[in-house]
Amino acid sequence: MKGDPRRPSNVIYYKQTIDEKKETPPDYYHFIAVLFAMFGFMFKSKWGGWLALLTFCCGFTSARSQTTDYGQLITTFSMIIVSLVTNYMWIFKS
Repeated sequence: MKGDPRRPSNVIYYKQTIDEKKETPPDYYHFIAVLFAMFGFMFKSKWGGWLALLTFCCGFTSARSQTTDYGQLITTFSMIIVSLVTNYMWIFKS
């Protein structure tokens, strides 16, 4: 086009930068979940198990599939289950 004022040689393409420092890595959430699960298990604290489950869910939803360690996820989730089962064992005893 003859009257087009745009210059294709002067176009600067946008490259999105990813600032990963603002996000908390999911591994921190899993570590905190393990701490809460151990607290709930050792001190028979129900809220420790529930907080562990909550932080585990937060870490699981923010995890990226490339960096996910499934062994750690299974271990953390099993510790949470053990913590909750030991705290609510009185329901199953009759």
